[in-house]
This record gives sequence, C-alpha cells and structure tokens, in this order.
Amino acid sequence: MIKKLPLSLCLLAVLLSSCSKSTSPPNTTPIPVTVFDTSSFPNNENFQTANGLPSLDGWVFHPSIPGDTITFYGSGYTPPGDTAQWSISLRKSDVPPVTNNVTKSFIHCTSGNYSFTVWLRMKKTLDSAQGYNPVGWTGIVRQSGGKLDTTQVSSGDSTGWHPVTVLAALTLLPTDTVTLMIASGMCDSSCHGNPYWYDDITFKKLP
Repeated sequence: MIKKLPLSLCLLAVLLSSCSKSTSPPNTTPIPVTVFDTSSFPNNENFQTANGLPSLDGWVFHPSIPGDTITFYGSGYTPPGDTAQWSISLRKSDVPPVTNNVTKSFIHCTSGNYSFTVWLRMKKTLDSAQGYNPVGWTGIVRQSGGKLDTTQVSSGDSTGWHPVTVLAALTLLPTDTVTLMIASGMCDSSCHGNPYWYDDITFKKLP
C-alpha cells in the first residue's frame, strides 16, 4: 500500500537534499548541491562501473551507527535476467529510529508523476513483527522550504527477488529537492543479521 505522510523523525535523521543530483549526510544541514540534468536519472541502474567493478554510482550510504557497513555482493546475488555482477546489501538497524539506508537526490525537477522502482530480496522471512518496521521501505522524499514529505512503500519480507515501485505526484518549485531513499528497516538485535539485497534501480517522470 502506498501512503503519503510528513517525513517522521526516523527519516529526518537520514537525509536532507534534490531533477539533478545532490547528497547530504544525516543529522546535518544540507551540503551544497551539484546540478545535473534529468538525463542522470537512474535507468536499470546497477551498483557497478562500466568495467564491472562494484560502485555506489552516486548513491550515499548513511549508517545507523558508526561501524555499520554497506556490502557489495557478486554472482548469485542479482535479480533474474540481470546482466550486472553486483548488488548491495544493508543490514537492519537495531538503534531505532535511525536506519541503515542509501539516498540519491535531485534538483530542478518539474512537477508531475514520478515512478521509483527497486529490485530487492530479504535473507529470510519474518515469523512475526518485532516492533518498529523490520521490513524496511523504499521512498521518494520532497524537500521544499524546509518541509519534508515522503511517499513510501514497504519492502516486504520475500526471500525471492521482486520489484517494489513507489509512485508519487509531486508539485515542485525549481529550488525543491527530490530524494530517493532505500531503507533496510529497524528492530532489535535479533534481526540485525537478516539483511536486504538491492539492485536494478529505475527512477523516471511518467508521461
């Protein structure tokens, strides 16, 4: 189910930044924005360079605590039919309300309907909810005049590769920032070892 709501404390702790690219670390004021045109939107984007090496390719990792890491996985850890060699893995955070997450931000987007799709899978399914949001989420965040709003969907707990798509109708000013966020969820230490894998990302403005 897709829902639109003010960005809560758990998201406020992980981003602040832009349809051209920018990034900023968690819990700080936004850093200066680097402007790109909309041709930089990810289209079936994979976490590797043109010569097949693992790469975040402009995505920024925000650890929930110092020492949490992002991991690249190779053969056998990519979606079916994907020609890429690498995916990324994020572990769930056991220090709510902050998540382990990656973001990619854009400015100079124009108003309209946007689609953000991520292929993902979880290591193992959950027997029961353990409080907070152990299944993680994928979202589109609009920052306008200091106000943050997000449209997000649950990542689910499937152990098979599957796409998750967020659809958002955005009314934007030239100075607004649109941020894509992939968050691994949060619980206690019991599910810290149940990570997600992510790959094959597409973000586009719909006709």
